[in-house]
Amino acid sequence: MEWPLSGLRVADLSAGIAPARLGEHNEDILAGLLGLTAGEIAQLGQDGIIGTRPASTDSSRGFR
Repeated sequence: MEWPLSGLRVADLSAGIAPARLGEHNEDILAGLLGLTAGEIAQLGQDGIIGTRPASTDSSRGFR
């Protein structure tokens, strides 16, 4: 794909850059931008609100 006038192609934008991992920026955003404490972030993890694994969509197993 090419954007007119920019000279950029989609292939140029993604070459050699790995995508972010699930949850990789949780602490940066929650603490740095939103001001949550380490304890508050840990509690969100314990409550299953944030994490580094996809949530289960099988309702018989819950959403953790």
